[in-house]
Amino acid sequence: MKLTEQQRAALQELVGRGVLGQDQADAVRAALDSGPTRSRRGVLWEVLGYLGGVLVLSGALLLAGQTWAELPEPARVLILTAVAVLPAGVGVFIAGGPGRVRSSRGHRARVITVLFALTAVAGAAAVGTAVPEPVGEWPWAVTGLVLAVVGYLALPAAFTAFASCAFTAALVLAAASDCFSWSVPVTTGLLLGAGLLWTVLVLTGVVAQRTALACGLAIALTGAQWPASESWPWAYGSTFVLALLLLAAFLRSRDPVLLAAGVIGVVIAVPEAVWDWTGGALSAPLIVLLAGVVLLVAGGVGLGWRRRTAR
Repeated sequence: MKLTEQQRAALQELVGRGVLGQDQADAVRAALDSGPTRSRRGVLWEVLGYLGGVLVLSGALLLAGQTWAELPEPARVLILTAVAVLPAGVGVFIAGGPGRVRSSRGHRARVITVLFALTAVAGAAAVGTAVPEPVGEWPWAVTGLVLAVVGYLALPAAFTAFASCAFTAALVLAAASDCFSWSVPVTTGLLLGAGLLWTVLVLTGVVAQRTALACGLAIALTGAQWPASESWPWAYGSTFVLALLLLAAFLRSRDPVLLAAGVIGVVIAVPEAVWDWTGGALSAPLIVLLAGVVLLVAGGVGLGWRRRTAR
């Protein structure tokens, strides 16, 4: 940051009082004055990296919309493979080589992880295009998950963690479709298992990124609500049980993400249960009111608990 005149005068006063030497004061001024330039340059390169990734993805989508149907299948696979390899190569180049990827920090690390996540998406698309339709959906989901996990292991960060969670959900849904014909109990169990697996990995410290915790809980809540897609009456029951487990875990770990997910689960489950028990007699405004009451009660309980634990 740039020093103001008052700050410069205060710094010089410290020199006059003997607290700092003149050389030390000059070093402080130089460090603070040069800081913003480096920061702005870092932001510029980061923005350019994001724009490059967006343009690559946009170009692929435009190509798909205009000439994709006219291209032979080998050409499609080749293009998607190139789109997958290019971001990974650029990410390694930005890091300064494969050995320096994991030590990347700040703006550089964020750009690299975005490129690695893009690699997973494009790689999955390439496999999905190359594999015949009768084989099913699982090959592209496995490819995307493997590439995303490799990207996360190379440089643990929010983007690669999100991509790993997203492809986990994609693989679960592909397995439910290809192997179990969308069986509601199986799909529910797979989604719940996958979401809780990511949750446990984060809470035990195996995965350090908090993004994975939020994504894992979102997958688990989706699984708990999956029976509602087929109008099964026990959707609110599974959601409420999951919410209680998350709230119990919050009392143990004091993690606000667990609290938020638990409250969301209760807010979803309670109106659904009341609607089912009353045969739909409650109107939409009453259900909204009920959800608001649940939130207020949850907030009051949370504040009361915080006051008691603070004493």
